[in-house]
Parts: sequence; structure tokens; C-alpha cells
Amino acid sequence: MKLSQIAEKTGATLIGDASAEILRVSTIEQAVIGDLTFVANSRYNHFLESTQASAVILSKAIETSRLNLLVHPDPYYAFSVVLTLFYPKPGSHLKSGIAANAVIAPTATIGTNVHVGNFVEIGEGAVPLVRGSRLAEIVCSIPMLQSTTVVFSVIRLPFIPAR
Repeated sequence: MKLSQIAEKTGATLIGDASAEILRVSTIEQAVIGDLTFVANSRYNHFLESTQASAVILSKAIETSRLNLLVHPDPYYAFSVVLTLFYPKPGSHLKSGIAANAVIAPTATIGTNVHVGNFVEIGEGAVPLVRGSRLAEIVCSIPMLQSTTVVFSVIRLPFIPAR
């Protein structure tokens, strides 16, 4: 992403090369070429001499010919905006639809406005989890699934005939 785009999204003032390509975010100590970092506390100013970052977010402009700067009154806030640009919320890029190479069994039921991605297979008799159902409650209680945007799973339960 171009530094000029980041400046626009954060509302920061850009000093330096607007066309600099930013590939990652990093700490000021570990930053390399292509990284964007920030300094919000003056105790870290001494790292400005040695950082290899392509750009730094600061609250005040400094004299430098080596670093590209994004000046923002709240570097923490500006950096948090940058983090959302490089690491968007999981699933936020998904659009409704079914990928051409997804396989959905004829007896499967899927909801409306769902995203079925590449190489997904939805088996015979699969149904979406119903919000508020006991099964959805169990699945959503599993810590690794709590931040999952879309849960659609084939859960095979043995058929138990009614008495």
C-alpha cells in the first residue's frame, strides 16, 4: 500500500515519499524496509536513529532526510487505523455467493446471503446452525470458534429413531 493512501486513511500529514510502498507494520526496533512503525512515547525516540522502517508515525515532525513521516496528533490512534488496513476483521472481505468450485449436496440446506468459499464441500442433509439453538450454543462456546465470522459445518449425528 502506498504511504499516501495510508496518510489519507489515517488523516496524517505526510512528510517524505508519498509513493513509498508499505508492506507490513512492525515495532520500531524490528522494522525493516517496507515496514511502517510508530513512536508515541519519547523514550523510544532514540530508535529513530537506527530503525530501518520505511515510515514512522509521530505526533510531531522531526528533522530527517532518511525517514518518511506520518505526523498525527494521536500516533496510537493512527497506528490502530493502519492495523485495520493490513489486518482486516476476519470475514469482512467476504461477499455473498457460492464459489464455482464449491460442492453442495442436493439435500443440503444453506441460508440466504451466505459465502461458500473455494473447495468447500457441504454434504448430504447438512443444515445451517440456527441461532439460539442448543447446537449453535455448543459450537459457539468453543473458544477457537468464538471469533469465527461464519460457522457452517456438516455435523454427522447418528440417526436415532423415535420410540
